[in-house]
Amino acid sequence: MRPHRQLLILLLMFAGGQSEPGRITMDAFVRMYALKAVLVLDVRGIDAYRAGHIAGAVHVPLDQIAERAEEIRSLIKPPDSVVTYCSCLDEHASLAAVRVLADHGIPHASALIGGYPEWVERGGKIEKAKSQKQKPKTKA
Repeated sequence: MRPHRQLLILLLMFAGGQSEPGRITMDAFVRMYALKAVLVLDVRGIDAYRAGHIAGAVHVPLDQIAERAEEIRSLIKPPDSVVTYCSCLDEHASLAAVRVLADHGIPHASALIGGYPEWVERGGKIEKAKSQKQKPKTKA
């Protein structure tokens, strides 16, 4: 990784990007996301994830964060950071995920302020997961 990219990522995170400990502003996240300098974790339930999620997000429900910490660690490309998100008004689930990640040796994680609802409101890129219950479309 080039040193200037590392510096840029750090500046985005700490120069006005984190409004309070454990949280990151949407503006800072958007810049990091555009640089592909972040591992995005959707900590919501499976139904919410399938209905729509931030494009490229990895789905790890809150109750699986601890047991999947090693998997998450393997997905991080240093010096990239981890941003968790949920759909809660006060980011309580994504903040809980940040605490669990820190407890498992992943200290550079932040909860996205505004979460999925604000991302959608701002026109952020989303994906929808196909339910396993859906049958594949066939040609007529």
